[in-house]
Amino acid sequence: MDQPQTPPALFLRAGLWTAVIAVPLAWSPSLWAGYTLPKLLLTACAVLLCGIGLLQRPQAGRPQGLGLALSLCAVALAVSTLASQDYFTSLIGRYNSYELGLCALLLYAAVYASAASLAPGSKELPSVIVAICGVLGAHAVLQRLGIDPFPPMAQLQQHRSVSTLGSPIDLGAYLAMTLPLALHWAMRENPGLGWPSAALIAGGLAATGTRGAWLGAAFGCAGYLALTLRAAPASLRKANPLWLVLAGFLACAAIAPIAARDWKMGDSARVEIWRTAWLAFQERPLLGHGPDSFEIAFRRLRTEAYCQKMGRTDAFQGHAHNDMLQALATTGLFGAAAYLFLLASLLWAWRKTFEEPGRGELAAGLGAGLLSLFISMKFNPVSLEVLILAAVFVGLLTSSPRAGPPSRALGLCCLLLGTATTGAVFQLTRADRSFKAGHDVIRDNGHGNIAFLRFTEASRLNPYESFYRIPLVNLLGDMINAVPDKTAKAKLLGAAIDSGQQAVTRRPQDANSHYILGMGLLMAAQLGLNQKLAPAAASLDAALRLEPNFIPLLQMRREVAVRAGDTAKISALSADIKRIEILTPGSPLNHLE
Repeated sequence: MDQPQTPPALFLRAGLWTAVIAVPLAWSPSLWAGYTLPKLLLTACAVLLCGIGLLQRPQAGRPQGLGLALSLCAVALAVSTLASQDYFTSLIGRYNSYELGLCALLLYAAVYASAASLAPGSKELPSVIVAICGVLGAHAVLQRLGIDPFPPMAQLQQHRSVSTLGSPIDLGAYLAMTLPLALHWAMRENPGLGWPSAALIAGGLAATGTRGAWLGAAFGCAGYLALTLRAAPASLRKANPLWLVLAGFLACAAIAPIAARDWKMGDSARVEIWRTAWLAFQERPLLGHGPDSFEIAFRRLRTEAYCQKMGRTDAFQGHAHNDMLQALATTGLFGAAAYLFLLASLLWAWRKTFEEPGRGELAAGLGAGLLSLFISMKFNPVSLEVLILAAVFVGLLTSSPRAGPPSRALGLCCLLLGTATTGAVFQLTRADRSFKAGHDVIRDNGHGNIAFLRFTEASRLNPYESFYRIPLVNLLGDMINAVPDKTAKAKLLGAAIDSGQQAVTRRPQDANSHYILGMGLLMAAQLGLNQKLAPAAASLDAALRLEPNFIPLLQMRREVAVRAGDTAKISALSADIKRIEILTPGSPLNHLE
């Protein structure tokens, strides 16, 4: 008779199931960051549940081979964060992605340790992963066919499916990583689950139109077959002939032509991103610009060729579209060396697991999935949910049959981390909900005072997010123009300038912060306070040093120069504006795959 499930195992199980089921499926139309913050919040809750389970569990499996590598990565990330040009971004992560901030990286480590504590060769969690990815693949196929039960948030991007991940790139990487595991399930574990899931995953992967993910999936599946077919017993080879392997890709072949239609590629722009990443690394070669701070460096260093290829001057990139260049630009040589050592340690640990009796085939499926991700990361960024799944794969791959000491220390760390991050992310979520509510009021032509209250609340709940302050100051400008009373104008103007000053104080290396302050000071000059022209010019010049090719910013600075009568500056700014307008002649923004 089966042993009854103990409460500690239930907590650990609930945490890991949350990570692999709820996280990829979560999204909310009530948030501006509707595809990312719900996932981050659920990840924090998953770590909290895992912490409770590990605290009450008497013993756990001991992960093998990665302790030193993870310790070096932790040190490298901590040092790089201390040297960061933007502490908030490096700690929390870039707005509306959050995947590479120190907070998220610690959550990945906790998920990895929790998955590694499972019994070696455990097949329950991998089977859940295969099933849920089949659901994601089915949703992606339905989206591509114009059938979507979840409007209006989950929408196609240039005829490319996003499912509940919000991006074809993220969905492509997620499905590519799980396709080799689904293939393993079809050929070795449970064909009734494996083959339908593999076909749906392949179809969903095709619907994303993401060539980097296609390439990764091809390498991963080929690697899995190379590792397992030759060693399979003759009866197994007979039961799974080659045509069954190809059957898993029928949906891919059927939907690929549809996904390729109207497909605009940005391969040459990707080369410019790589070039800018290398420039960022050369600026700070030892420790980098700080975890997840690539966009800040990119806005300042991006090439004119990039602006020309992308067709707009406000096309930003938060990732280098290559994991090694990202590591070099954001964490420097120290972080990149630690990352390479982690990859080498993982490869060594995988080899040991692959050679263990009874674990080789599952290890081949997990390792091939990680190979798919490794290939995808050479061309595209990966999201929070992709890295969470990768952490689970690594944990399952490196769990050891040797029982470790009582896991209370690990459980306590996970509990504290989960509690702290759950509280912090809940605060971020409240702020984002208020921000989205303010935008909804404006969209529906609602009362400006209500939108002002919502934007103000968002900035109060998350005072470090300068993105929230731009529409707030724009709205204050409209309200200043609408009210006739001078006292009311002065009060609103003071609120605009104060918001900009707070932004600069908290995020001095963010171009948006100086842009917001300059905008408020220019409003004051427009109302006759000419003494504000000099500080407005200084703020906008600071913004231009951080974002030199943004036409609205250049136009605002030129207006300040016109009001100040600075003819030389007017001439120089007009020439810059004309050059950039010729460089990027209003063409629609191209998207990298």
